[in-house]
This record gives sequence, structure tokens and C-alpha cells, in this order.
Amino acid sequence: MNEFDAVQELADALLFEGYVLYPYRASDGKNRVRWQFGVLMPPDYALVDPSERSWSQTECLLDGDDAVLTVRLRFLQAQWRHVLNADKAEVTFLATDDATYRPWDEAVVRTVDITTRSQRFPREVPFQLPGGTETEAIGTAGFLRRTRQPITGTVALSLEKLPGPYGVTRLRIRVENTTANGSSERVGALRQALIAHHVMVDRCWRIWQHRQPGALPPQHLLDQPLRPNGMTVRDTLDVKQLGYEYAGTSSHVPGPTT
Repeated sequence: MNEFDAVQELADALLFEGYVLYPYRASDGKNRVRWQFGVLMPPDYALVDPSERSWSQTECLLDGDDAVLTVRLRFLQAQWRHVLNADKAEVTFLATDDATYRPWDEAVVRTVDITTRSQRFPREVPFQLPGGTETEAIGTAGFLRRTRQPITGTVALSLEKLPGPYGVTRLRIRVENTTANGSSERVGALRQALIAHHVMVDRCWRIWQHRQPGALPPQHLLDQPLRPNGMTVRDTLDVKQLGYEYAGTSSHVPGPTT
């Protein structure tokens, strides 16, 4: 088991929150638009709608300036489920003895792993997900056809040495959707979006705390405000005060624990 495996259940809860539970109550306005959490749109659509973003940036502190880092990016790639009858013509629904099938937005989990030495930074790693079509037979009644559009993106890693005697370095992880998509409609752009994307950072902080009990970041950083909510570093030292805890943290973290 690696450290990503230990937090996989929490990551999946975030990943599938909007996917599995949708549509909650159909009467609620926020539920009339799907894929709301952690969406990185193609850059063309982000220019059309300034409320959307095509990139996100995560920052954390690295103790020292030489380390082997593994960064994992996870997100959903949308796919459209078409329903076809036995003649392979599209229909609005298909009923069998066991279930009724309708056209629907589905998604596939995608993972991008990068392992590299920090001395190689700055580094930009491109990734590409192909589109495609898959057909599944529903007995002799008909078929389900699933289609996906291609997606391209980058993960950029960089370090910034911070002033002072502590040897602390700022690690910056920038995730960007670079897909060329000329759609001016949100539905079309979502076909090539990074949906519910996330980069696990606070888990790394919790592991550092367990390995170095009682240790604190440099004093001059403790009261530094964090974007976007204005909380300080001191406010985030204890994840329990933020309303959660990682299950079994101590049992999964090598080294000293508290």
C-alpha cells in the first residue's frame, strides 16, 4: 500500500460526489446544471464565460530543496451514453425485463501520475486522453453506445526558494486544460473538461506532521494569509479544526507518530 492508497476512499468521495448523487432535487436551481465541482474547461470556453476556469494552481511548502516527489492528478472525463434499438437507431429509452435505459452523461476516472526529482524543476508534463466510441449489447433488445471527446492538458511543477534561514521552498503545481475546443455552449465544452479534478496536498501535510511530531512551519509564515479565504497557516495546522480527519492516518504513516 502506498500513501495514495491510504487516502483513496476520501479522494473517491470527492471525485464522485456530484456524479453519483446528481440530481439531488431536480427543483433546486443548482441541480439543473451538472458537473459543477472542480471543473477545468477548455481555454476557448473560459474566454467566453469568465466565471469558468481552464487552470488551477496548488501551492504548499517543501522542507528543503531536494526531494523525489510524486504528484497525482485525478479527474473525470465525460462520456455520452446513447441508447439504440436492435436496428441501431437512436431512441429516447429502451425497456427490458430488468431495467429501462435512457441517454445519459457518464464519466470515466482518469489519473495522471508524475514522479520526478525536485532538482529537475521547473518541469511541464503534457498529457493526452484519446476520444473514442464503445458499444455494449443489451441482450437482443438493443445497444448502449458511449462516446468520448479527446482531452489534452499539462501539469507544471516549479519551486521557489523562500527567504530566511529555514530552507523552506514553495512548491507550485499548476494544472491546465489545453484542449482546442471551439464550442460556445457549456454542454459542448463539458465534453472536453477536466471534471471534479483534485490534487492531494493536505494529506502530505498530515503525513509530515506525523513524521515530525511537534514541528511547525517557520514562525514568520504562521500568520501569513492564504488565498482565497484569508485563513492563516496557523489556522490550518490541525485538520480536525477544519472538520475532518484522515481515517487510520497513524497506521499508514511510517516513522514517529503522535
